Amino acid sequence: MAADVAALLASYARLGLFKHISTVCSEVIAKRGNDPVIVLWSAFGSAMEGNAAAAIRQADTLRTKRQVALASLVCLEAFHRRASMVDRAALESVNSDMRSAEREASPKQLALAATFAVHLRQWDRALGLADAAVTAAGDDPDCLTANGWAELGSGGAEAAEAALALLDRAIASVEAAAGAGSGAVDARMGKAVALRSLGRHSEALDALNDVVAVNRWMLPAIAERGRLHARQGDWEGVGEASAALLASDPLDVEGQMLACLKALAGDGDAASASMSMRQLLAAVPSTSPATPP
Repeated sequence: MAADVAALLASYARLGLFKHISTVCSEVIAKRGNDPVIVLWSAFGSAMEGNAAAAIRQADTLRTKRQVALASLVCLEAFHRRASMVDRAALESVNSDMRSAEREASPKQLALAATFAVHLRQWDRALGLADAAVTAAGDDPDCLTANGWAELGSGGAEAAEAALALLDRAIASVEAAAGAGSGAVDARMGKAVALRSLGRHSEALDALNDVVAVNRWMLPAIAERGRLHARQGDWEGVGEASAALLASDPLDVEGQMLACLKALAGDGDAASASMSMRQLLAAVPSTSPATPP
């Protein structure tokens, strides 16, 4: 699966936009066929939207696909626990296979499993898998990026500093191979989050600007940029981010939220804020509720 698609799906997962994940996966599968990683993302989207049974069926077909075997088992364990009736025998089988798959997994397979563990909020598991991936693979950008996001999930300034170091290494590794400013979209997104959590807002904006300059389709980066502008009281920046999001999709929830925030806190315009709020409430059904797994 292309790295840019993976970065977009990961960003939607962090925002809780699970219906967006399902839509992107359906489009990619229609164009490129059943790539195992996309199929697993599709199963993840289904599970997070509340359809655990369909997610289990989909992920179960991937257990023998070496590229995603471990990641599919990490997901399957979570999906089974979300089911209305937990199949204990199936769960035991998943856990048994997961132990074997982890022993046999390559660094990239460990990193992929860590990535899904992050989105499932299984922080200890994510850190263990990602640490093992980096130990085995050194400066592989996928492994470093997974480890960076796992550290971010741990919370706190120390974890954010550790994440920042890992993500900078991931970006440097990609740029050494492909040139300055190239790729590493998910690592740059993580870098922005780490910098924001450390209160280094101007540097976080620089990281997001690097993403948007090369990937104008990366709407989650524009939304994050808008939120950072709001923290700094830069209401013109908030308005620009909102306008860009709504130009892409008039029902974009992040765009409507930023428009409402600018009208109320930036402009002191209660009438415009009320209108934006009505538009926001109308847009919400087009997304999925951001319910933690």
